[in-house]
Amino acid sequence: MYKAIFFDLDRTLWDMERNNFETLHDLYFFHHLEQKGISNVALFVNTYNHVNHAAWELYREDKIDTDSLRWRRFNDTFLVLGLNNIDLAKKMSDDYIRINPIKTHLIPHALDSIDYLFKKYALYIITNGFEEVQRVKINNCGINLYFKKLITSETVGYKKPDVRIFQYALKESGFEAADCLMVGDEYETDIAGAKNAGIDQIYFNPEAHFKGIEATYKISSLKTLQDML
Repeated sequence: MYKAIFFDLDRTLWDMERNNFETLHDLYFFHHLEQKGISNVALFVNTYNHVNHAAWELYREDKIDTDSLRWRRFNDTFLVLGLNNIDLAKKMSDDYIRINPIKTHLIPHALDSIDYLFKKYALYIITNGFEEVQRVKINNCGINLYFKKLITSETVGYKKPDVRIFQYALKESGFEAADCLMVGDEYETDIAGAKNAGIDQIYFNPEAHFKGIEATYKISSLKTLQDML
């Protein structure tokens, strides 16, 4: 029987897509991007999401550092859209870091599921997100009290899927790998990483895209956690 459950945060508990859209929508109008040649908010959001995904891949591979990731994703978005303004990119990066973490939308059934699991298991978060940002997120969402510890790659010094961040989490929990379970939405970082550390995994994909996925368990709704655990 499991004794501890490790959760990823973004897109597993915290609704990144919805919170990001609201934040980027706010920034588009606050900084008057339409007047700067970016014709509509949907174009800005879609371009940013594409650029941001590529930037995070570089960050996970240690090809760019934290500061570069934060402002370059906005600068590169601007460049794709024909706007060259590094100062504005850095200002929007600062505003994003300030506004985004206070958004409070959670993935459906996240709150009731962790409330249920909290009574039976020791809960932890393992995230590649930045310490200052992730802590604000869980505090503002009201889920911080459910978790014994927030474990971030920034603090540990290793990013998922590096086995060392999972080993760190095991040491912090005081449990053996066989006693623990990892829940996450990213196969390469959450599932493969946990598997390499000897930890069972639950792959969460709301679209139920499981073809070719090797995981201990696969779910498309967090509500399933209450039935299986």
